[in-house]
Amino acid sequence: CRRTVVIECNYTGQFARYLRAETGFTVDDMVLKYDGEPFEIGDLVDRLRSSLEGREINGQVTEPEAREIAYHYIRVYLKDKSRPVAVEEIPLDGHSEPMWQVQIADKKEGEPLGKLFIGRDTGSIYEWQPDAIGA
Repeated sequence: CRRTVVIECNYTGQFARYLRAETGFTVDDMVLKYDGEPFEIGDLVDRLRSSLEGREINGQVTEPEAREIAYHYIRVYLKDKSRPVAVEEIPLDGHSEPMWQVQIADKKEGEPLGKLFIGRDTGSIYEWQPDAIGA
């Protein structure tokens, strides 16, 4: 084949590295996702198309992906009783990368519960800041 792309659900491209170590075959590109959620088909198609056209793949977390990461956090840590209500990109502010700030509110009452900070470049959850009257 003219171009090989590996799609993996991890941060480091473990399979691509294993393939190279065991066979000497090096892939041309990797599409990685490491936020615990499945690939979105539209995003996967866009990223594969970029790779096949020789354009650099932008691996930054998009606003919809930040919202999905927040939903995952809510399901796991906040007992699925809240929802993200606003997502805002903020610059470097004491962290090593720009952030998505996600405002979380109670599902029923709509009362603010706190803010979740997600890395724009890595998808890492840096901090959960509960409001004084929130969770």
